[in-house]
Amino acid sequence: MPDIKILTEAELRRVLALDLDTVECVEKAFKLLATRDVVMPPILSFHVAEYNGEVDVKTA
Repeated sequence: MPDIKILTEAELRRVLALDLDTVECVEKAFKLLATRDVVMPPILSFHVAEYNGEVDVKTA
């Protein structure tokens, strides 16, 4: 299984500009999700038995 890299908000802001192109790309993705047969990755769930908890990550 490949390593999973989790970015902080600050790291994400350094590598991705929140400009018009980015917003249009996200908007297009949501439109496709609502109007076409697209593949949506499943929610990743990690059970943490030691703390009687779990972590859920909604992929996109």
